[in-house]
Amino acid sequence: MAKVDRNISNLKAQFEGTGLEIPNLGMKVEKAADFSQNVSKYWLSGNLDLKRRIQKLVFPEGLVLDTQQTQYLTSKTNALFSAKQAFIWLSEEAKKEYHQK
Repeated sequence: MAKVDRNISNLKAQFEGTGLEIPNLGMKVEKAADFSQNVSKYWLSGNLDLKRRIQKLVFPEGLVLDTQQTQYLTSKTNALFSAKQAFIWLSEEAKKEYHQK
């Protein structure tokens, strides 16, 4: 968590004074967090157009089907989902350390 907090502070410092301001940033961050946590719900309830948009958002470079092993492959996922996965991994590692101590 300390590393994440430092990264956030560093990013804030980089953008201060640049004139870059995002209106309703808090609301947009909440919507992005909600979407990332409920992407399967949006996928199941969406029409074909929404499903295409979600697929392009989550897998910006597309998907490849390995027909021999029946697996979907991709070389890149959206940064939001990569960051979320890293956060989950770090949280699980912190819990393991806490329980070991």
